[in-house]
Amino acid sequence: HAQKAASSRHQLDAESERIILEESTLGHIDVVALKDLHLSSRRAHFAYYASILESMTVNMFLFCMFVFIETAAFCAWTFSRYSIRVQSIIQMASSGFGLSVFGSKVGLSLLAYRKRYAVSFVFLLEFALVCLDASALAVSIADYFHPERARSTTFWILGCLIIVQSTRIFYIFYSTARPPQQQPRRPRRRKSAKEGTPQFQSVAGIWVSRNYSAMSYAAPDLVASVRDLPPSFSLQLFATRDTESAVAETDPFRGCGSQHSLHAGRPDWERIFTEAIHRAHASNPHGEETVGVFFCGSPAIASTLQTVALQVTARHSHSTGGQCKCRIHVHKENF
Repeated sequence: HAQKAASSRHQLDAESERIILEESTLGHIDVVALKDLHLSSRRAHFAYYASILESMTVNMFLFCMFVFIETAAFCAWTFSRYSIRVQSIIQMASSGFGLSVFGSKVGLSLLAYRKRYAVSFVFLLEFALVCLDASALAVSIADYFHPERARSTTFWILGCLIIVQSTRIFYIFYSTARPPQQQPRRPRRRKSAKEGTPQFQSVAGIWVSRNYSAMSYAAPDLVASVRDLPPSFSLQLFATRDTESAVAETDPFRGCGSQHSLHAGRPDWERIFTEAIHRAHASNPHGEETVGVFFCGSPAIASTLQTVALQVTARHSHSTGGQCKCRIHVHKENF
């Protein structure tokens, strides 16, 4: 019953799923995140299966397979008594397998992301792989039935396959490591009647480091600053490799208020974002409040923050029956 309850809480409506599918990064889709969302529509299932075929594991396996097949085919062509036919059989097997994988990936992605995918760089790479695999398969079949006309065309095609596949792997790695390229919609924000400026309900500062010792140099200034801040401002430090006992002994925020604290371990971004969007909703249940996340640090973490922000936004929209337009937008700064 507990598992069913948890699953029902994570189920999203059609509008929430649309937000996830239309604003996620096409270059690298998080397979685990999609699975944990328990998406129910056919379009979402297409996105999940496409993300499996898009994973680095699958692409590395295909790359290694094509290199091995290229080497085996060349050896068969050089040393085998039945060189042309053996070479053609090996190449037909590899090309047929590659065509089925990349053809399925292109089809699933078109069904899931539609025009967004069709105009993306990912589509160009994967469509090129489909065309090259189809060409290699056709040439291999022709060489098998007409070995006297066999040419080196297949070797050139497989060489191009390796180059394009290498580019695809690099692009996946780049999409994972780079900051998220989110273009948030311009939200409507409430303004002060007197000043005409946006009203901020709360501001939370979060600093994450491996150890508190790496942050201790700034602790005196931080403590002096937070004492003069109103309760709507909070500061939390996270030491990911420190223990609870070590943190309890070195917490610099004793007596500064419960909203300022030092923690051991990593931040629970889903909990933090969920609490933030709930506060935004409570401040204006029928408005369109925005939770702004301003991040400086590793691009990989920035990508994680964007993914979590989309998930939390979609779940909140679902929990309110689509009535609440509150959103979380991630902005990044990288040096």
